[in-house]
Amino acid sequence: MNGTTSSVKEENNERKKRPSISEQIKSFVKLMANDDGDVQRQITGVKGISQLSRGQYINQEVKENVLENEVFPILFKLLNENIEIILAYNENISSNTEEQNKTRFELACQLCSKACRVIFNFSVEEDMRNIVTKHGFIKPSIQVATYITFRTVNEKTILCKTNAIGAIANLATSPKNKINIVSQNGLVPLIEAIESAGTNVFQEIDVQRSLDSMCQHSCRALFALSANDENKILIEKKGALRPLINSLRARSWHVQWHAAGAIANLAIEKSNKLKIIHHGGLEPLIELAFSDSDRVQRQVARGLFALAAHPEIRPGICDLNGLQALNHLLGSHHEEVQRNAVGAIGNIAMTDSLKERIYQEGLIIPMLDLANSTNEFVQRQTARTLFCLSAHENVKHVIVREGGLLPLVHIAQSSLMRLSKKAGGNKPSKSINDIFEIQRDVAGAIANIAIGRGNKEKVADSGALIPLIQLTSSENSNVQRQAARALFALTGSERNQREIVKHNGLVPLLTLLSSSKVEVRKHAAGAVANIATNKDIKPDIIQCGALEPLLDATKSSDRHVQKQAVRGLRNLGVKDINVDINSCEYRRFASEMSLCVDVEDGFDDDEESRNNGNFCDLKIVYDNTNNKSDDDNEDSFEIKAHEIILRLRAPKMFQVLKYSRACGRDEESYDKSQYNTLATSCGSRRIWLYLLEFLYCGVIESFEHDLKHINEAYLPVFDSLEKLGLSFKIKTLMQYIKYLKNVMQERKRSYLPQPFALSIPCTFLNAFSPRAVDKCNSSNNTGSNISATRFDDSLCSDVKFRTEDGRIFCLHKVIVCARCPYFRALFTSGMRESRQNTVDVPWEGIVFERVVEYIYSGITDIRPDVACDLLMASNEWDMQGLQSLVEDELGRMIDEESVMMILGATSTVKAPRLKARCIYYLLNTFDVVEVTKLINEPSIDKELRYDVVDKMNSWGFASKASKEDEEGNDEGKMEEKFYSPKK
Repeated sequence: MNGTTSSVKEENNERKKRPSISEQIKSFVKLMANDDGDVQRQITGVKGISQLSRGQYINQEVKENVLENEVFPILFKLLNENIEIILAYNENISSNTEEQNKTRFELACQLCSKACRVIFNFSVEEDMRNIVTKHGFIKPSIQVATYITFRTVNEKTILCKTNAIGAIANLATSPKNKINIVSQNGLVPLIEAIESAGTNVFQEIDVQRSLDSMCQHSCRALFALSANDENKILIEKKGALRPLINSLRARSWHVQWHAAGAIANLAIEKSNKLKIIHHGGLEPLIELAFSDSDRVQRQVARGLFALAAHPEIRPGICDLNGLQALNHLLGSHHEEVQRNAVGAIGNIAMTDSLKERIYQEGLIIPMLDLANSTNEFVQRQTARTLFCLSAHENVKHVIVREGGLLPLVHIAQSSLMRLSKKAGGNKPSKSINDIFEIQRDVAGAIANIAIGRGNKEKVADSGALIPLIQLTSSENSNVQRQAARALFALTGSERNQREIVKHNGLVPLLTLLSSSKVEVRKHAAGAVANIATNKDIKPDIIQCGALEPLLDATKSSDRHVQKQAVRGLRNLGVKDINVDINSCEYRRFASEMSLCVDVEDGFDDDEESRNNGNFCDLKIVYDNTNNKSDDDNEDSFEIKAHEIILRLRAPKMFQVLKYSRACGRDEESYDKSQYNTLATSCGSRRIWLYLLEFLYCGVIESFEHDLKHINEAYLPVFDSLEKLGLSFKIKTLMQYIKYLKNVMQERKRSYLPQPFALSIPCTFLNAFSPRAVDKCNSSNNTGSNISATRFDDSLCSDVKFRTEDGRIFCLHKVIVCARCPYFRALFTSGMRESRQNTVDVPWEGIVFERVVEYIYSGITDIRPDVACDLLMASNEWDMQGLQSLVEDELGRMIDEESVMMILGATSTVKAPRLKARCIYYLLNTFDVVEVTKLINEPSIDKELRYDVVDKMNSWGFASKASKEDEEGNDEGKMEEKFYSPKK
């Protein structure tokens, strides 16, 4: 007992005698800062600091005392002094003093080695790493790694170089240091170290372990540096790919891990993908997928994920046993490995020809297992991959056969729950956009499976209908699109149609008909059209208010949306509505005015061609004999145009270019075969035709039809048009070119901005009144001002119209003929009316004024007192655009007092949209007895009466009334009274 007590006392005494950390650091600092230049003492001091800072986490007391005693400034000074010795030895080796220089060199290497080890140790933790960086240790670390060359190699010099590279690797984990290390030429020693570690030069020296360690830290540094996007390109340019790829076959799994990580980072850069393949990086990367190290597998999966994004690499992955390797990685217990492996398969599946190979390798079932994962990242990649693969028929069958629909529904339901938690204020486990991507992909996969026969009811049996209906109400248009697409496919089954209506799926589908996204509207309209084929459900569709959104959809600018909406209306019994490619007024205006633009072959010069719809009175004469550019294919050319159009849309053109009037044009009886001229020496014929098309139409039709394919090849054309726009001060043209360039950029994100003509419509109303000019040029103007526009006088008019009340309208044949088929036929027929200067019209001035406003601007103010007359006039003159506007306006005017009057007007005018609105309002507002009384009035056409009765029955209004009155009425008499129109 006494012996034990005495030993404890001795140990305590020894501990008391041992100096504290503060005392030790002060003594080490004293050794480092000695003024007598004793390098050995300096090395001892630096070594002491190094030993105190060993370990993953440094003692807080050590940190505080190191900072308090200003160790880093002293260390920085010592490093720089000894780096100069190393540099001098490398550059000036003298045979007379070689031994002395060598001794100094070795001591300098020892000190630098210990100093770099101190930097290495202190740069492990982020707080101290920032302090080390502030003291400027990046540059000396790079210098040590660079100046220790392999021509003076031994175990100590390799250790020095390894410590320096290790310090660089630690410092490189800080985002701010990544660029600094590369900019200070830090890549060269790292790449050199990896290359040297793989050679056999040093076999006679027992330094292999040190070389492996140096290679490991070099790969680790490149792994960290390559996380920066700019460095990805610079690292490849410095030649790091081949040594990194060779390191994939190193003996150490640590080297493999960091080399694979660096390659995975570099593969994210698009320009590096094929270079990695050309250097032979794919095969060793695939081989490492079977490594026993989870860390190696994680980086291999990342690398394959990134490389598989390139279409040319995907077949190579399959040919080199890559699918089996990915299948092996799917079985990993680590979710990050699973996520990247299934993501790589998803990228490969984007090539249609490889879907079958993925199926044959048996990868579908393991991925279905991953669909049950609770990890959101794994769910995201699994949903994306199954979305791609489910387009393949064999894959669909495997998913359904193996019970894969339930996991897909599970993903959809769990994403909805996470979204609701976020809405409730709880912190989400991932960003809202990632949740939207999961929902988009899982809905897309279900849609793919539902397309075709056989799976529609199986999808419904899996419980997919309810989450799909919920997804149609998503805030994200891509989610809406895929959910609507899935419901479009599923509504091909009658049973599914009833289930969707039962679960209140009609209302969200009808809401999607008002979406700004074309694809969303198309699929939603298709789903409603499918449901409308079910006679039992038609009343439900009408009662949900489907008629109006379907009618609106028939005026979409997309013909596919129109097609589905028209189909839906026909299934509901609304006939005589057809697809119209010019249903949007801005498209109609551009399409009709484009007929006036000179074609490539030009017009004939004779008077007959003038009277045949040409009406050109101006020539743009171009002679570039002395100023020919590469864009010009001819020395000179002429383009015929209309002076009124150019004066309205580009008045500055007549000031910039040389304008000449034809001989005799000022006289009353001028020679109609003569043209006024504008002379120009800039641009080419093609560019001028584009310019004229914009001035006439407000857009350039050839660009509008090809918006999704506009690319950099169009830039020279845009630049030439921009140059002309600047010369002639055409502000709207400059805005249009900016819009097209924006389209070119936005198209890469699968998104197109709002059509240009919707925000800045083309108009010619400024021909009539100076006060109207400002209004028409205003970007906020969407209507017209009657009082501000005078039609009794106009610029360059060539025809007059006289109304029934004697008003005279001075107009322009080119515009009137382009916009009105009736007048085009009149003025090109060769009949007596075509040669008259004044044309009589059978309408009052207030009606014709609205017609003129529409002709010149595409819009007009439709007031109740002229609406019915405008409907008749537009129908008589075959102006479909104006008639459509009038129908819509009359539809908004329908009330209890006017409904029968407007409905009666549809008896003499083909207006199916307006008729449908009137009948719906009539049946929805009045009871069946009142409707029967109203339609049996003598003024109501017989066919119209039968049409109302037909809708009363098919839309469910009659059966609804029968149920309400069955208790107090004789059912047979009621049916006869309600459903039989008066004969």
